[in-house]
Amino acid sequence: MLEEDTITTESGFEALFLRSAELYEKIDPDILSKLLEYLHSSEFRSIQHTAAMKMSEHLKEQIHTPDGLTLTYVGRGLFSLIFTFEYNNTVFAIKAQNLLKTGEIDKNISYIHEVLLFEQLQADLGDALSAHGIKLPKYYLGGSDIAIREYIEGTPLSIKTAETVVATISPIMQEWLDKKKEKNPRRWEDIRLDLVDMLGKPAGKNFILTPSGDIYLIDPFYG
Repeated sequence: MLEEDTITTESGFEALFLRSAELYEKIDPDILSKLLEYLHSSEFRSIQHTAAMKMSEHLKEQIHTPDGLTLTYVGRGLFSLIFTFEYNNTVFAIKAQNLLKTGEIDKNISYIHEVLLFEQLQADLGDALSAHGIKLPKYYLGGSDIAIREYIEGTPLSIKTAETVVATISPIMQEWLDKKKEKNPRRWEDIRLDLVDMLGKPAGKNFILTPSGDIYLIDPFYG
């Protein structure tokens, strides 16, 4: 369960987030606060611009924060940049805005909204997706322009596997979304599934196949 939490630091940083209680069991609160402050700094915004302009999806760029954490840039999507960091032997993924796309981002679809969508999807369809071998990552924190979730190690699905997976779960998820829109159109009318690409082909990049054979749906919604 995610709850509202206003996170502050001694130097004056203050911002509202949705945070899971589990996160403070994994990261020291002071370390987390200072990390979030850094992620909202002018230095990190400059890094966001630089990372967004890199052409190679395989670029590995490490950033050392003032408090000793090491962030690694691992790639980008249409609207988000992905960084990872490790703390106490646990690897986390950070989603930060692709600032080259800021003008196209719907301000109502912040990462706060994204983590709420994930939480609802997990509550409503977690068991149904699991029955078909599909898991969802845990989101630990969401803010207006930053999110933190568990990092899933692995590779995107092959086209062949993605075709089978999407054909199986797309009807289930679309029916769920259609019912949400009927019940609460104002909240759900702009939400779209991101299971196929612009050419209508299965979006294998939105799934991760782990070394143990598990399949995670890491990015089910467009935006």
